[in-house]
Amino acid sequence: MRKLTLIFSFLASLSCLGKEIPTELRSKLNRHIHLPGFGKIAYRAPKLENNGPLIVLFHGIYGGASHRTWRQLLPILDNHGARVYLMDLPGAGDSNSPKRIYTMEVMDAFVEQFLESAVGEPANVVTESILGQSALKVASQRPNLFKTLTLLSPNGINTLANPPREGQQKLFKRLYNKKSFGKFFYWMVLTKPSIKYFLKQTVYNDKLIDKLRIKESKMAKDRPDQKWLTFSFIGGQLYRPFEEASKDVFVPTLGIFGKNAENVGFGKGSIERAEEFINMRPEFNYIIFDECGQSVQVEKTFETAKAILNFAS
Repeated sequence: MRKLTLIFSFLASLSCLGKEIPTELRSKLNRHIHLPGFGKIAYRAPKLENNGPLIVLFHGIYGGASHRTWRQLLPILDNHGARVYLMDLPGAGDSNSPKRIYTMEVMDAFVEQFLESAVGEPANVVTESILGQSALKVASQRPNLFKTLTLLSPNGINTLANPPREGQQKLFKRLYNKKSFGKFFYWMVLTKPSIKYFLKQTVYNDKLIDKLRIKESKMAKDRPDQKWLTFSFIGGQLYRPFEEASKDVFVPTLGIFGKNAENVGFGKGSIERAEEFINMRPEFNYIIFDECGQSVQVEKTFETAKAILNFAS
């Protein structure tokens, strides 16, 4: 363990070099709100001069997750007059990141509290990947908080639908309880080769995974307490079947998919296809982008922005 700690300390010292943040990656969050059970949540409120549709962006959960996933989409929405809220989820980025086990129920509570306390009026909610399951659950229980709900690459049919397997649960317990092992594992998740590998699986066009996008994920190295959210995700603590999540949802809902989505570390049988969601909830609205992977807001930015704005109207 001592040797592992020394290796980690050396690698961490190297990561302190060249920390200047590119303009494109500087935080867009300029406010904070304290929510019961979550503490300080960093967020950005709408531009004062905008008077268009009210849109709330909830980013997904993965290694290096933050509000920066919206950095290309946000200016388009702003320029079209939309009133846009975005934030770092609890456990990510500039929001409080205490040691805890993050579950779907925890995220449900956050989505509900943020919409109620920070936003304060019915909103057009947009979610990325796994946050769709929480937004759906809240929409079924508190439809008054929503005008519409847009799900970008939702899951819960082939991925993140079931409790963790035995091996996954053992990994989570070790990550959560073994300090040195957890630190080293978190560092490994955020190395350039690891980030590049997984990001390439989220897009159809691998050329989109450039130095800036890799640096975007690597910024989480400077937030070591974000590991608790990452470990909860990798360790299978965040799961919910889409069928359960979408039950009793009657607010207008749009699902946006990339036709060429790949699996991201769960095996070929785990790829989420729009057709399965359509069969389960045919009354929802759907858009499928050709030549596009899971990161639709990255790969089809203008088309995604247009779809969100049109649906919000």
